[in-house]
Amino acid sequence: MSSHGSDFVQKQRRGPDACAIQRAVPTALIVTHIDSDGNISLFEHLLSNGLSPNETAWRSTRLRNVISSLRTYLERANITGLDLTSYLGSLNDSNAPIVGLSVSGGGSTSGLGGLGIWQAFDDRYPPAVAAGTGGIVQILSYLTGLSGGGGYTVVPLASNNFSTVADLLTKGNYTANYETGPTGNSTSYFEGIFEELGSKAEEGFTISTGDVLGRFFSNFLAPEWRYRDFSNIATFANHSFALGLGPMPIVTLVEVINGSSSSYDGVLYPGSNSSILNHLSNYELSPFEFGNWIGGRAEGFMPTQYIGTTMLNGSVANISECVTGFDKMSFVQGSTSDAFNIYLITNFSNSSLELFAKRDDPAWSPLEKRKTSSSAAAPTSPQPISFGGISVPSGDENSGYLELVEQIASNFNQTVEESLWATYPNPFLDYSKAMSGVEDLTLVDGSESGQTIPFWPLLQPARKVDFIIAFDGSQDGTDGWNNGTNLIGMFK
Repeated sequence: MSSHGSDFVQKQRRGPDACAIQRAVPTALIVTHIDSDGNISLFEHLLSNGLSPNETAWRSTRLRNVISSLRTYLERANITGLDLTSYLGSLNDSNAPIVGLSVSGGGSTSGLGGLGIWQAFDDRYPPAVAAGTGGIVQILSYLTGLSGGGGYTVVPLASNNFSTVADLLTKGNYTANYETGPTGNSTSYFEGIFEELGSKAEEGFTISTGDVLGRFFSNFLAPEWRYRDFSNIATFANHSFALGLGPMPIVTLVEVINGSSSSYDGVLYPGSNSSILNHLSNYELSPFEFGNWIGGRAEGFMPTQYIGTTMLNGSVANISECVTGFDKMSFVQGSTSDAFNIYLITNFSNSSLELFAKRDDPAWSPLEKRKTSSSAAAPTSPQPISFGGISVPSGDENSGYLELVEQIASNFNQTVEESLWATYPNPFLDYSKAMSGVEDLTLVDGSESGQTIPFWPLLQPARKVDFIIAFDGSQDGTDGWNNGTNLIGMFK
């Protein structure tokens, strides 16, 4: 087993109140005791009271820092007629302008482009200051992303204390080949990934393409963050986010729902022509909470730190234990980027059903070639493979994308269907009629909802966002140009 594989997931037992006060070990998924009287609730229903207490308190700290940064930015801007002293004197932590930056899906194009936007708006980058754009980063309160924008941009920046792009690139590896890994040895690379995920499987959790993609994307993170949790951004007292020195990172995902979602040869997808379903199935994930807003299937939120804990009707099902560490940074990256259902549908339909532009992302081309590459063998297992409800058309058995899903299914004794989407134990089980009997949430690439630019978290009335900057790198028009499709999709 690899050096991290043995502690990627583990169980620990602790005394009363441990779940309420302990910090997850960065390299472990921990099951711990909570208060034996059962009064500690891990579930937060945010809709009736606006923002959660955690987000409300964080915003006050963040906005005080925004006011300071806004002074610097506006002094440089030297706007004619603006009484800067009077304007800044009128601001406080309850009325300062709230600005969000939203980075679209679109694979490596959007993800690396998002880093370029960050650099172009950063006052630590002299050319940006000279151009008059440097300083916008310092006044952001929210940074949202999905798919490539989430996995390449938002999560790496958040893990690295919202540093400069130059600093991020010295710590993360953005040049590693997905097929062979940083060392160039494909076999040991995949064996290492599967061994790491084996310890998560031993705790009874489903392993999916979201997990494997996440281990790919973890190369973008500084080594010390490759086994940490997304909630650590908030729980580490010296992190820039916890100190209010950086924006709140939010990634979005979309749910595929058995019996409701569209399908092709048994492969589910949200469907681009059902705006109601798209709206109902969108989720957001921040260092504080996971869930969705009014109109969503959940209409509530679960503290991110405790995702993975078995919940029933809004309460902890087993008052003697909860789960921490399920929200691995890499799993968040993989979950928001997991479009393997779309890749398979594209292959199965001979590209006649084209669901979004990311299907042609060159970063994934090595995976499609793996089936015929003798140097790209992943670990194999004698376990027979069941495809569940998926029917593979004749001639598509050699898809490299399908092979990876088959390897996951075989190694972890699952069906191909079970292995195809990021699986989250449903914290909203039986909380509402829509969630009655729904034990797991099956989540895929956030852009599959038709909302390829993740505006939805920024449009919630409770957040009172004043201004949104959007970067669209989704390549939805002719020759890779953007044509406004995503803005129209969001409007619908």
